[in-house]
Amino acid sequence: MLAARSDTVPSSIDTGSHLSSQQDSDLQGLHVLRGFAALSVLLFHLFYLVPWPVFPGQGPLAWFRLGGFGVSIFFALSGFVVTQAALRELAAHPEHARAAFMLKRVARIMPLYLLTSACFLVLVDAGALRGGDAWFQLVTHLSFTHSLFSTSIGSINGPTWSIGVEFQLYLLVALLLPWLPRLRPLPLAVACVILSVLYRAAVYLFQRDVLALPFSDLNYWVASVQVPGSLDTFGVGAAIALARARSGTHRYWPNWWLPLLAMAAVLSLFTSLVKRFAPPYLWANFGWTVLLLSVAAAMAIALLALAMRLPNAGVSRAHRPFIYLGTISYGVYLWHVPVITLLKNHTPLAPNLLALAAISITLVLAALSWHCVEQPAIAWARRWLARRSRG
Repeated sequence: MLAARSDTVPSSIDTGSHLSSQQDSDLQGLHVLRGFAALSVLLFHLFYLVPWPVFPGQGPLAWFRLGGFGVSIFFALSGFVVTQAALRELAAHPEHARAAFMLKRVARIMPLYLLTSACFLVLVDAGALRGGDAWFQLVTHLSFTHSLFSTSIGSINGPTWSIGVEFQLYLLVALLLPWLPRLRPLPLAVACVILSVLYRAAVYLFQRDVLALPFSDLNYWVASVQVPGSLDTFGVGAAIALARARSGTHRYWPNWWLPLLAMAAVLSLFTSLVKRFAPPYLWANFGWTVLLLSVAAAMAIALLALAMRLPNAGVSRAHRPFIYLGTISYGVYLWHVPVITLLKNHTPLAPNLLALAAISITLVLAALSWHCVEQPAIAWARRWLARRSRG
């Protein structure tokens, strides 16, 4: 039997049943935010790949033209949820917490990642496997290190770059797992923000002044989104999870529309800031290159805090579609670019019809893959760990 030891976790943090029930009460609000982030990224790539001029470019809906920042929301959510999961594994079976944590993470992301990557290679573009670096492409994508290199970060189903970064963040959490409950939330959050800003400044100056690289979106962007550059979003999400585990309390605002109103205000402010003040060529500007992702991180953390306050009574009926969209959001994220690209290349559909078809097909595929691929893989991992603990 894998018995939990009380001496592995300081008394200031309860990582047992309280944390599990707390996550259940947060689950609906987080799903709403996850669904919103998935829709944001989908529409952003739709605008990027298929011109859709009739969609508003001003007002609150203009956010979706900057929806690539939805990835920041995913990182904030991941930092929060993954930290909670890590604490639960540490409480349940501390001797094998790392292995259990990583097995569940792999079971959660690997099957659909492999399926959608294979579909992309077969149906969309197999160019990554036709060149002289085919083995490099395979090895980096199978090891989740493709995000580290400009030649592989977008070569097979572009959005999977963030899956590589995310997996590397999982490894960091697993490495820190025995000490995770002892980390103080505020110093952790401050350290992550400072580290990310300093890292982005350093890699920008190194590329500009030492390597003398041209201001290519790819060169500067690839460097900025690596693990150190993503810690302000993921790390602050983790710090929030630690703070809630320490406090043992959670309060909701009495009216569900208040956090939604605040969410709209945050997004409107962020969209207006970027559209009004960002230079035409973002990566040629030191300040914007260094600070924009931190501004996006602050927005994502604000939305995470708001989503955590959504009361179950308000969310369960009014936002049930968004809850389900959040449930299947991983599939939405991985399926949408192959679907959009296939429709663009092989159908004569006008932009409006193409957009409707792409959204509909993506949602259907995401729902099917959730029920037929993701859920069975998650259930298998849980059963395997349960059998091991009984043995």
